[in-house]
Amino acid sequence: PPLEQVVAKGFEFGARGRLPWAAEYHVGFYRTVNHDDIIFQTTGRATGLFANVDETQRMGVETELAGRIGQLGWFMNYGWVDATFESDFLALSPAHPFANANGEIAVREGDRIPGIPAHTLKLGGDYTVTSAITFGGEVVYNSDQYFRGDESNQLDTIDGYALLNLRASYRFGENVVLFGRVDNVLDSDYENFGLIGEDPSEILPGLADTRPLFLGVGAPRAGWVGIRMRM
Repeated sequence: PPLEQVVAKGFEFGARGRLPWAAEYHVGFYRTVNHDDIIFQTTGRATGLFANVDETQRMGVETELAGRIGQLGWFMNYGWVDATFESDFLALSPAHPFANANGEIAVREGDRIPGIPAHTLKLGGDYTVTSAITFGGEVVYNSDQYFRGDESNQLDTIDGYALLNLRASYRFGENVVLFGRVDNVLDSDYENFGLIGEDPSEILPGLADTRPLFLGVGAPRAGWVGIRMRM
């Protein structure tokens, strides 16, 4: 279909500086309204179309805090975003359990935009044991989100998740570093994306769970060892 051009209007402001206890900070606030925003609407198995909606809004806060205590360097990043539809409209989602006879769901002003967690957090640090040996890690958290195709926010959300990542390095002289990293140390099961699709029993008969909900499986525990060289 012909589409209108998206026009975004917004503002942002913030501050940065250093706290008395030797920590640097940055905090920012932003708000953007998209007029004639474009969203994808499904029309069936592996098909769909793009359509304009009157207004969407993304408003949030981003904060950063970092410092050093002795041999420990630490950091924390937190973000909050309120991503919402700012107008009422009907969206195509024929496999949605609450869709009307035309395969449409009613989206209301204030409904959250799917696929965008409201809260994200990352905190961690690195400890310098000697001039050659460093250990570090981080915790990454993302809050829940709605399925794409559930713009009306009528279904349960995809659960939020937290991951632990660890790393270490050993420096040989000035130009060679041996490093190792393990992501998702606890081998947590999590999903980072979801959408409403078609009845899966049409492809795989005999399934016990025929809900048309498809999830993006998060990466399991994984590790790497490598060498960085600088000439």
